[in-house]
This record gives sequence, C-alpha cells and structure tokens, in this order.
Amino acid sequence: FDCGGCIKGTIKRDLGCVELSVTHTEHIRVDSERQTLRESVPQEVIDYITEESNTLHAADVYHNVVTRFPAHDITCMQVYYWWGVSFQDQYRLHDDQVVSSRMLLERHRENGFHE
Repeated sequence: FDCGGCIKGTIKRDLGCVELSVTHTEHIRVDSERQTLRESVPQEVIDYITEESNTLHAADVYHNVVTRFPAHDITCMQVYYWWGVSFQDQYRLHDDQVVSSRMLLERHRENGFHE
C-alpha cells in the first residue's frame, strides 16, 4: 500500500480460513528503495516478470530472468520488486486497503473459506 506496508495472507485450507497480518513501513525509506529498484530495468524484462508472476515464485522468476536476459544486470531485489508489483495488481481490489482486504476475503468466502 502507499505506506510501503502490506497485508499478507495465508490460506489454511485444512482449517478453511485465511490468516492475515498487516505491516507498515516508513515512507521516506520506502520511496528511496522503490526508486532504486525501479531504475535500470528494461520494459521487456518488466513485461516478462509480470507474465511469469502469474505462475511462479519470485526466486524462480529471477532464475529465468538471468537466464533469458543475460546482457542485463538485473538483481534479485529488482525482480522481487516487479514481481510484487504485478502480484499486488492481481490482489489489490480497491484503493482503500481495508475495503480491498474485505473484498479479497469475500472472494475466498465464496469458495468455501470463512473468517
């Protein structure tokens, strides 16, 4: 979210519930880190990371990126950043983080999970 924090959820299928944790970070530090991670990543690499993030973990995407784009000096943290942006786009259902979380929980409730 805007503060650089996140809501992480763990789906506990055996219990039929979702466990959520909320974290916040400092705006100044996060803005500086984001700028560094966005720099020097070609659009073709960002597009590839976005495509791969639908099915692979960040570590696997990083391995594929360094194999597929050896001419670019892409770091693991840059891949993780863009993987996270893509992943967030899939699960951020509303600009308000509380509303978004409730919408996500409702989506899972429709699939048989409960709070």
